[in-house]
Amino acid sequence: MEKKNLAIIILAVVLGVSGVGNIILGTLYAVPEPSVKNTIIAGDMYGPDNLDPHELWESAGYDIASQIYEGLYRYDIASPGLELIPQLASAFGTWEFSSTEPETSQANCTIPLREDVWFHDGTKFNAAAVKWSFDRLAYWMNVSGDLPGTETVAQIECLYRWPDWTPVINRTEVVDTYTIKFVLNKPYGVFDAILTFTGAAIMSPSATMFDTRIQVSQADAPGGSGHQISGTGPWQFIKYIAGVETRMKRFDDYYLGAAQVENLIINIIQDADARNNAMLAGDINVLESPHPSFYDEMRASPDVNLVEVDAGMAITQYLGMNNKRINKTWRQAISWALNYDYMIDELMEGYVIRLESPIPMGIAYANYSHQEATYNVTKAREIMNSMGHGVGFTTDAQWQGATFRTFNYTYNLGNKFREDMLILLQQNLDYIGCEVIDNGKEWTPYLDLVYNRTSPGYDGLSLWFIGWIPDYNDASNYVNSLMSNVSSGNAAQINDRILEPLLREGIAETNATKRKVIYDEIQRYCIEDLMPWAWGYTSLNRDAFAPNVKGFPTNPWGYSYFYPCYIVVT
Repeated sequence: MEKKNLAIIILAVVLGVSGVGNIILGTLYAVPEPSVKNTIIAGDMYGPDNLDPHELWESAGYDIASQIYEGLYRYDIASPGLELIPQLASAFGTWEFSSTEPETSQANCTIPLREDVWFHDGTKFNAAAVKWSFDRLAYWMNVSGDLPGTETVAQIECLYRWPDWTPVINRTEVVDTYTIKFVLNKPYGVFDAILTFTGAAIMSPSATMFDTRIQVSQADAPGGSGHQISGTGPWQFIKYIAGVETRMKRFDDYYLGAAQVENLIINIIQDADARNNAMLAGDINVLESPHPSFYDEMRASPDVNLVEVDAGMAITQYLGMNNKRINKTWRQAISWALNYDYMIDELMEGYVIRLESPIPMGIAYANYSHQEATYNVTKAREIMNSMGHGVGFTTDAQWQGATFRTFNYTYNLGNKFREDMLILLQQNLDYIGCEVIDNGKEWTPYLDLVYNRTSPGYDGLSLWFIGWIPDYNDASNYVNSLMSNVSSGNAAQINDRILEPLLREGIAETNATKRKVIYDEIQRYCIEDLMPWAWGYTSLNRDAFAPNVKGFPTNPWGYSYFYPCYIVVT
């Protein structure tokens, strides 16, 4: 899913804080008092498609929501280990089980809460606000059946349901003012992790409407006349100007102390060249994941610091294939026909790493030991021959002169790599007698298809390039969210009789050793046989900053978090 389901894919992501003063996420930020308290201006490709935590599942929205909203737990993105730590919780919860049999046991998790937290609208944070937020999530998941037929259920609901569609959370109970109890329908191995996702963010009951979604077009600051946005995070929403920018200001009553920078602006610059040139010109002072074509110029510029971490990110990029319309044999032929070396070395100039599994390295249970498809036109043509296509062909010209199948290729305009992939796909698939048609879209129409929101939705996709940012650190977040036949994130419409039972078994198992065996087999089957997607790449970690911007936690998950930042005068 283009979350940052990039879009993935994101996790946007709820980011957490623990400790006091400048101790953030267990990591001590040595933040000096700045000489000037000013403005950070970050560049992004698109504006938010959504700002309601119970609907939000795309990258541009995450970049904003992760500054405003917080959850009970978060990942310490400032730490190499990305440890799970408390955020609005004051400590991890305690568990009680009604029996030793997972299928019949009810599980209770009781969590103590911080007592020094306020929402942006002046409301005090407490257990009642936590219960209200999770009751609202259940409403938009239509757990009780009360959601009007005119409304659609939350697209994130698959993250909070079992594969049989039973809700993970039965109910929440207020134990006392600063203690909340979650009653689960049965033990869930990744419950702590799903509390880090934006769907578990805590919103102000005084400012937020329970039964009305927060519309981007009407988003307003606390006290405004529109859909009010009020969280507990270090930044307070001010306004969104469609196609132009999102403005935020620091929350002076933030429980860890006000941010060092007064204002945060996220500028929308759709064109990739314009966005990178804006960084070089000083029109913006933060640009996450700049394009490799600009690395040399940024390295040479005295006005840009390019942070380069030579490690793969947890963000996956892959070529989606509509499994409903493109069967396994066709998917195998396409997978072997793609020139991955050209994609990596030319289109991404060698600054990415080949994705060799649906689960990237750094995520629990990732396994890169299986043999993924590589560029092999001969093998691709053998597979085509097995379907009766091109039998007897002996020259490239014969293959290029035939049209055995036509596919549309969908991508979001302004993404330079995905635009370039159109040409590569047309050239590569031409060598197996297939035509590729340009189906580039603006951001919202693109999301309408990959989220199945408007007709023709998933059925309007043949091939598309997509990214996924983790919502939490577990293999299930990639394969169950994107491949299960009950997941709203399954844009590829995968419905496989071998894969589906494995996915259900993996999410139900709580023993780590047994889970590893299950996810090893899921990866082997997907990589070497099913090939539901063509595995693309994971980026190396790169961010660009003006020299006077300090403190941004560059991280392998691609999470944006501006609270630690400060500006110095040089």
